[in-house]
Amino acid sequence: MRKRKILISILILSLFLFSYGSSFAEIRVFFSPKGGAAEEIIKQIDNAESYIDIAMYSFTYEPIAEAIIRAKNRGVKIRILMDKVQSQGKYSKYEFFLDNEIAVIQDRRAGIMHNKIAVIDGKVLFTGSYNWTKSAEESNQENLLEFIDEEEIIKVYQERLDYLWEFNKPLE
Repeated sequence: MRKRKILISILILSLFLFSYGSSFAEIRVFFSPKGGAAEEIIKQIDNAESYIDIAMYSFTYEPIAEAIIRAKNRGVKIRILMDKVQSQGKYSKYEFFLDNEIAVIQDRRAGIMHNKIAVIDGKVLFTGSYNWTKSAEESNQENLLEFIDEEEIIKVYQERLDYLWEFNKPLE
């Protein structure tokens, strides 16, 4: 009788963990150079359905910029905040985004806007030292964290992105 109770308990616990386990959040870590960060960012941008919010200190990497344009052309709402100095750099994608009618603005605060954050559809978060640049992908030692379905963490970053956007958006 005791073995049967133990077996039933294990079965119930297993069913609970199996059904609950499918909803666990996922955290992935990438390092550069050439550690798969750009490919993962592009994959998630290409899978975006509703919106992409970005605060990026330096954004020069053409393949990611092209993925942003593809998302916009699919009807995904895009908001990009960039550092005011970095956005004027030789390889910056700031003007490219303006030319392609992407909502892109520069930070207006004193000091630098050093964030590297992207939230996609409220389900995916990217953050870390990884700027969206060719140097970050090909030569720098960088890190990128990806949070998938980690609601509480993504919510905190989304609130910060919303705050930064509201503070920096042009007055109408």
